[in-house]
Amino acid sequence: MSALSIAHSASPALLEALTSSLDLSVVLQRSLLALDREMMERCGSRFPAEGAFVNFYQAEEKVVLFLAHATRTEARLEETMVRVGPETLKHRVSVSRKIRVARTLDDDPFTKGVAPKLFPAMKSFIMMKLSIEEKRIGIVCFWSSRENAFEALHADLIEGASTLFALNAGFALSNALAERNTRLKSEMKSLESTLLSTKEAPLAMLVANTPSMKGIEEQIRLAARFEENLLITGESGTGKEVVAQTVHALSKRARYPFVRVNCASIPENLIESELFGHEQGAFTSASKRRSGLFEDADGGTIFLDEIGELPLALQAKFLHVLQNHTIRRVGGSAEIPVDVRVIAATNRDLEALVRAHRFRLDLFYRLNVIPIRLAPLRNRPEDLLPLSRLFIDRCVKAYGLTETPELTDEAMAEAALKPWPGNVRELKNVIARTVMLYPRRIERLAYAPDDEMTLSSAQESQPPSQELRSDDSQDSDGHFVSRIPGDRLPSFETMEREYFNAAIKAAGGKISGPGSASAITGIHPNTLRSKLRRLGFERYRSS
Repeated sequence: MSALSIAHSASPALLEALTSSLDLSVVLQRSLLALDREMMERCGSRFPAEGAFVNFYQAEEKVVLFLAHATRTEARLEETMVRVGPETLKHRVSVSRKIRVARTLDDDPFTKGVAPKLFPAMKSFIMMKLSIEEKRIGIVCFWSSRENAFEALHADLIEGASTLFALNAGFALSNALAERNTRLKSEMKSLESTLLSTKEAPLAMLVANTPSMKGIEEQIRLAARFEENLLITGESGTGKEVVAQTVHALSKRARYPFVRVNCASIPENLIESELFGHEQGAFTSASKRRSGLFEDADGGTIFLDEIGELPLALQAKFLHVLQNHTIRRVGGSAEIPVDVRVIAATNRDLEALVRAHRFRLDLFYRLNVIPIRLAPLRNRPEDLLPLSRLFIDRCVKAYGLTETPELTDEAMAEAALKPWPGNVRELKNVIARTVMLYPRRIERLAYAPDDEMTLSSAQESQPPSQELRSDDSQDSDGHFVSRIPGDRLPSFETMEREYFNAAIKAAGGKISGPGSASAITGIHPNTLRSKLRRLGFERYRSS
């Protein structure tokens, strides 16, 4: 039986709309206008829907795939996936009837848990199952921002065109799945070439590079296994984010997003909008609706660094999210379900903040279900050598060096005596500075200027170079000269320029070949030229 014969009860205007385009979103838009005309002829009023969409539930992945959406003025053909959480999934039931009228969202808890994430104004709807030869294609839904907007009359208008709706949806679904399959194959090849073979790799790498983590290995496994909130504490730079990423990578949420938020870096008047999103018109610059970081992390993990800096006024709203697993966008009224695992971190004493009435006690209890405490680097001497080697290897790659500098026992013995107030982050920066100064052999780490490390002592163990000048300009050959007084170690960027300037002068301006700057620094000539252009050496700007 043909589609047209099956759809004999649909109005001519609706049939024309359904056969007018291969673009599903355009078909939905024209269907809304056709239904308006039909309603005006019958009862003198427009069809009450403000928008229409088609979606398809993918049971294996537990996601709803939205294929198209349209209003009377806009048509969007786009693939948008909404993950269905376990609470919402409990409400998905098989209904025998083909079409249903929901006077409020409470009539359909499953739809209530999914559709408002994309259409927060939705309050009531008509939904029709779509199938071809008994094969389920998905649904088409017409929605309104008013409750009790639809009646049986409105359902009758669209029911006769179900097969034509299904054919349009089936065509769009086939294209979407084909494109997605191609994309997934490409992503899988990329992942296979970059990921290690086992899920344990992130933890194994963490323990290999920081042996002290062996002591909290079981805590990390426990945190990854269970979905409870995790609080990581420790001084700044101790590796809290690395531990959070490892927990996420080991968990069942690993294939979903890991979203990092630094609560201290977001202005207080913007943080609510950043976390929870906002509706169009919520404030002066809100020209369109924007999802927040919690929605971006849906299905995955959100890492809230510096949680102790969260404004007290926002802590109650955050507590609401932890308790109810829903967020409300700024300027909106809809409760939007989110399925997010929360990992928080701080270098502050939260219990002291609670006593000072600057952090909520109930929020502290909610976050501190699984606590992990990271020791400072000065108490982890066993981590110094493997971390230093890790950072040296990274610098060698970043700087384009052809050899890895030798790290001496003397350098490590002296490093073990340092207090390392900046912890691992400080060590990483010191190593970066050291590899720049000592690309062949490291007998002492290049500590910060106020750690009694002078530029002259650093240069004594390097290839010969001419003395640096005292004005901050370029000489006639395009070389940088320094205006820093005395012999104190300059900033990292200045030191980088000075180092290459000295190497070029020592090589007589020669970039490649024996005795050249490339040979002195151990950097490939092409890489060296690129670095010189980046640093502003005029002679090599057009090389």
